Amino acid sequence: GDSNDVPGSVQYVVPEDGLYGVRLDNGSWSGLMGLFNRREVDISGVFISMDSLRHTVVEPTVPLYTDSQILLYVKPSSQADISGFIKPFTSLSWVAILVSLVVVFVAMLLTQVLEGHYRAPNTHTNNKFFRFSRKSRDEMADERKSSEDLVWTSWLWSLATFLAQSSPWLPRGPGLRTVAGMWLLISLVVSTVYKSNLKAMMILPKMRLPFTNLEELLETDILCHIAGSTLMHHTIMEAKPGSLFFRLQKQMLVHNDIPKLVADGLAGKYAALNSKYGMMSVLHDVFRQTRSCKVFIGTDRYLADMPFSFVVPRGSPIKAKADTILSRLKESGIITYLLNEKIRYGIECLKRNTEPANSGSSLRPLELRDFYGVFAVYGGGIVLAILVFCMEMRIAIYRPRY
Repeated sequence: GDSNDVPGSVQYVVPEDGLYGVRLDNGSWSGLMGLFNRREVDISGVFISMDSLRHTVVEPTVPLYTDSQILLYVKPSSQADISGFIKPFTSLSWVAILVSLVVVFVAMLLTQVLEGHYRAPNTHTNNKFFRFSRKSRDEMADERKSSEDLVWTSWLWSLATFLAQSSPWLPRGPGLRTVAGMWLLISLVVSTVYKSNLKAMMILPKMRLPFTNLEELLETDILCHIAGSTLMHHTIMEAKPGSLFFRLQKQMLVHNDIPKLVADGLAGKYAALNSKYGMMSVLHDVFRQTRSCKVFIGTDRYLADMPFSFVVPRGSPIKAKADTILSRLKESGIITYLLNEKIRYGIECLKRNTEPANSGSSLRPLELRDFYGVFAVYGGGIVLAILVFCMEMRIAIYRPRY
C-alpha cells in the first residue's frame, strides 16, 4: 500500500500467514483479503482472480491476462523395453503381415500346381563341383526329395524372402515370378519401414505417462498438491459430491511452501494442480538451474480463461488511476513482454512436453535389456533348429533301408 510517511513512496505489506485469504465463520477474512477488509493496504502487489465472495471486499482493476489451472508431474525417464523390437508396428500391422505371408505361400503353391512349371531347386546339379562333392547318397536323396516338395519350396521362398535370406530354389514361369516379384517388393517396403521406425524409436523414445488428465490421476494413488487459500482450493472444497473435484479431496495435499513443492515435485512425491503462469515461472527457474525440463503438463485445462488483475478496496479512488496506467501498459505490449520474459524457459519446456526426462543432450545409452527380446527370438530359433535336427537324425536312424 502507499506509505503515509514519505509521499510518492511504496510500502509493501505481507500477510502473516502468507495466504490470499478465505472468509472465516465469523465473517472476517484471513490472509491478503483480511488486509483489504481492514483497510490496511490500498492495492495488491500480486495478480488475483476473483469470485463472488472476494467481490464483497475488493474490486479488480482492468484484467491484465487470463490464466487456467494445469496439472503437472515429473517426467518419467525412458527405460529399456524387452518388447521394443516388435513395437515399430502395431498388433494389427503384425497380423496383416502374417496373413500376407500365408496368402503368398498359398498363391505360390497353387501357381506351381496350376502352371506345372516346377523345376529342381539347384540348376547347377550337373556341375562337376557338385557332382563330386562329399555328400552321402542319403543326403543327396533327401535334398532332391525336399526340392521336389511343392509345399516346402513355396514356404521356403515366402519366409526366406520376408526375412531377407537366400533360398536355393528359384521361381520359374511367368505366373510364379509375378507372385514372387510382388512379394519381394512388399518385403522390401516392410523391412525398410520397420528399420526406420525402430531407429526413430531408439533416437526419440516415446514417453509413457502415468496419467494425462485429472480423471486418470484419480485412478492412481499419486497425491496432488493444491495451493492453499486459492480459488482452486475453494472450488475443490465446495465441489458437489461425486464430481471430479470432490473426488480429488481424498488425494489433495495443501500447502504454500513453494521450495518444498519444487523439491518434492521433482522427486516425484506428488503431482500439482496450479496456475499455468505460476507453474511456468517455476519451470523457468528450474530450467535456468538444471538446463532440463523435468515435468510434463496434462492435456486438460481447469478453471480456464480466468481473468487476473490487481485489486483495490471497494470504492477506492485508486482504481480509476490504476486502470488508466495499466490500460496503457497493456495496450503497448509492455505487460505481455515482461510476463513472457519471466516464463521464457517455461514456454520452451511446454514445447518439449512429450520428451522423456533423459532426452536431449543426455540421451539414454542402449542397455543389454534392450536386446533381450531380440536375443529371445534368436535363442528360440536356435532351440527350434536343434529340435528339428534331432528329429531328422532320429528318423534317419530308424528309417528302413532298402
